[in-house]
Amino acid sequence: LMAGLQQISLPLNDDVVYKEDSVSAYVNKEFCGIGTLFICNMGIIWANENKFGFELPYSTIAMHAICRDINVVPYESLYVFQDFSKDEHPFNIDVVETDNKSESVNENGESGENNEQMDVTNSVYYHFAPSSPES
Repeated sequence: LMAGLQQISLPLNDDVVYKEDSVSAYVNKEFCGIGTLFICNMGIIWANENKFGFELPYSTIAMHAICRDINVVPYESLYVFQDFSKDEHPFNIDVVETDNKSESVNENGESGENNEQMDVTNSVYYHFAPSSPES
């Protein structure tokens, strides 16, 4: 799965609680680029220099943490797990399914459709990390 970047309206200064430039964004472990991370009153916004990125309203964030596993992304990162089932109106993100069928088959060779597992189309996870150790 991959999240599609969308045109973002940058937040007003009054809405920004914290801002960090040169932040690498990863969606489901896939590198999306370097941009600016905004921690806002209503949610988290990340946008690249062309103002493409994503908005994560707090109502959809199921968990956030610090990830220190540098095998996941190159530097210590902010981990955010977004669960769209928590929000009636998923907003500003497209989830695109890839053709990788191996993930949907269990060890018995059965399709994952009948298994009790999380609906991955309703959730996305992000890592926000400095683009260099000096950042």
